[in-house]
Amino acid sequence: MFRHLIGLLVGLLAAPLLWAGTTWPVERLRPLLESPDLGNGALLTAGAAVVGAGLLGGALAATRISPLASFISGTALLTCCVWPLAHLASLEPLLPALLRPGAVFGVLGPGLPLTLALGTLLLFAGFPPSRWRRPAVDNGVLASPYVPAPYEPAYEEPRSVTPARGWNPDPGEPAGHDTVPDDEARAAGTTTPFERRAGGYQPKG
Repeated sequence: MFRHLIGLLVGLLAAPLLWAGTTWPVERLRPLLESPDLGNGALLTAGAAVVGAGLLGGALAATRISPLASFISGTALLTCCVWPLAHLASLEPLLPALLRPGAVFGVLGPGLPLTLALGTLLLFAGFPPSRWRRPAVDNGVLASPYVPAPYEPAYEEPRSVTPARGWNPDPGEPAGHDTVPDDEARAAGTTTPFERRAGGYQPKG
């Protein structure tokens, strides 16, 4: 709940800054771009103000504090754009002098398309349900929403074991006796009979 309160305050504070960054600079940029002197300070100042508004809007849209930050600021921008378009007469008595049509930050100015686009972006950035859920915290660290799958070893086909060369078990040996070749017998091509005991394989005899 506390993070949404912070998001509400941030959205209310950011809305006027975004409005100022998309109205006054755009109104100044239009005549400045038509001037032959494109390197003057006024043009750079207006351009920097628009960039600042874009950075602030991007931070609000991507913030993990609360989606209310982008939702409130986007709603405020769209209200100041759509209401004058729908019925200016009902809104004009409520507007301060700076926001009236023709003023420095007035509604229905040249920056209207940019403000509409930014307000729509911020409004819909607050809609995803995943942004309204509180992120899980594990020992003070944000837990990842992705849980790795349990480890499963790759299945391997059983491999057949080929007896060593020279190993020729005697099929006539009784149960409990095995014929295991040793190194010398393997080299000679013969086998040495072994029998299985409690301590392991031992030579027969």
